[in-house]
Amino acid sequence: METLKMIFTEKCSDYKLVDVVVKIWIAVLMTMWAIGMVAIISHLIMNPSAMDNATFGVFDTLGY
Repeated sequence: METLKMIFTEKCSDYKLVDVVVKIWIAVLMTMWAIGMVAIISHLIMNPSAMDNATFGVFDTLGY
């Protein structure tokens, strides 16, 4: 938690616009990660049979 507080309170860049854009981008990415994790976990709890065919793109990236 200390790391997150440090990211959003300390100055990251000499330019204010860059600093604001980077902090907003980090916040958006963290929010998307949290929503995605909640969606995956809730889907696994409510529909455990969905994991029978889950590959998460492993075979697609191997070229098969």
